[in-house]
Amino acid sequence: MQVTDGSIFGSIYTLVQSTNQAFYVNVRGAAAFRVRLSTVISGTGTINVGISTNAMAGDPIVGGTVTAKLNDGSGNSISSTSGNLNVEDRADATIASSVGTASGFAIGTSGLYNTIQPAPTNGQQVEFQVDQSGNLLKAHGISFKAGTAWNSSTTINTLQYPTGTATPGGFVGAPHFIVQLDQTTTLTGGAVTWQGTYDNINWVTIPNVQVVNPAGFTPIGNPYTFVASTNQAFLIHTDGYIGIRANLTTVITGTGTVTPYWTALPISPLQPVLSSPIDGRRTTYRAASGTVTTNVVTPSFTPVIGILFQLEGSSTKTIRIIRFVVNGSAAAIGTIDVAIQRRSSAASGGTAVTPTIAVLDGNDAAATAVATYYTAAPTAGTFVSNYVSERLLLQAAPTVVPSHTEFYFGNTPGAKAFVLRGTGDYFTVSLAGTLPATPVMDFWCEWTEE
Repeated sequence: MQVTDGSIFGSIYTLVQSTNQAFYVNVRGAAAFRVRLSTVISGTGTINVGISTNAMAGDPIVGGTVTAKLNDGSGNSISSTSGNLNVEDRADATIASSVGTASGFAIGTSGLYNTIQPAPTNGQQVEFQVDQSGNLLKAHGISFKAGTAWNSSTTINTLQYPTGTATPGGFVGAPHFIVQLDQTTTLTGGAVTWQGTYDNINWVTIPNVQVVNPAGFTPIGNPYTFVASTNQAFLIHTDGYIGIRANLTTVITGTGTVTPYWTALPISPLQPVLSSPIDGRRTTYRAASGTVTTNVVTPSFTPVIGILFQLEGSSTKTIRIIRFVVNGSAAAIGTIDVAIQRRSSAASGGTAVTPTIAVLDGNDAAATAVATYYTAAPTAGTFVSNYVSERLLLQAAPTVVPSHTEFYFGNTPGAKAFVLRGTGDYFTVSLAGTLPATPVMDFWCEWTEE
């Protein structure tokens, strides 16, 4: 290592009072450099050391200036009372009381406590952030951006990303986003479509079940039509999308504005809801026996031997039957066989009743499967396979509780539901044997469509 001020010095320099001495040190490829006090100072003076890095031709470029103070490890300048010290360059920083100080010859790195979240712009640097207890904020922070307002002059298919602009920026990998649209008046038209991507090339419309109201987790619908004088919040479940965006798919009409406010959430507030049987993600339907008149429901009907119930598949949806429930009674005790089967053609003839299909969420579309039950036996369709055969005990009414049987499909881990694909696929429930006197029965069937 070469030390010089124009002439060659050795690597040891004897201090001279009232002197400012500069040195050029050629490290010659050394990985590290330090200044060490090898002989104790005598006298009352102090020494401060400033270190600057420079590059010459052919050297790696090192920018910036490092300034350090020789001290005794407690922030005191070196003096004759310091004794034998082994002191090196050390970054000097003010460290909060009772938090601690830099030890040994490490560089003390401190964080900054803020009561207001920093808002750096492009290319700016910020300090490490700590909470009021001095803990490093290493968890995902909540990223919030006020977006650019849209109005009637905003062109169709204008895009906005979580940056609040038309520039995507870096993907944050958040499992959920909260986006609030602040809508002023007047608005007579306009709609936004929420879109997601898995590859940053192809963007698709995010399904309705992933765009919900954070107050209750009910689906809002996608696209969403603007409503004047309304602040509407959306909780968007990314479900693996690496990025999301808003697309103005219908131009705004009226004098109002729509301003998106984007928040990236580090947690998944939908997890408890998605695991709950109260509100699943698939559209769910039920069909039940009985008749309905004004304020009166007559659920029971007289069964017949043969096809009791039939559910026809859909040309546009996959149907998954998840439960079928049947119960009944009779004037005298007796048994009846119940069979659940798949058929490839529909039943014909008989007396068919088409029940009203109920959707469990009023925001979901109407069912595409077709349900039918029979009060006079039809001719059964082409048999494919038998899935359940069970005997149902019909007990004498009205002194006993009606017999009750439930059939579940897909409720065991890894199992599938009873799946219908296409209009040539039928789920049927049949009765066999001899009915006891005066039988009455009720049933209902539950399925999903996607």
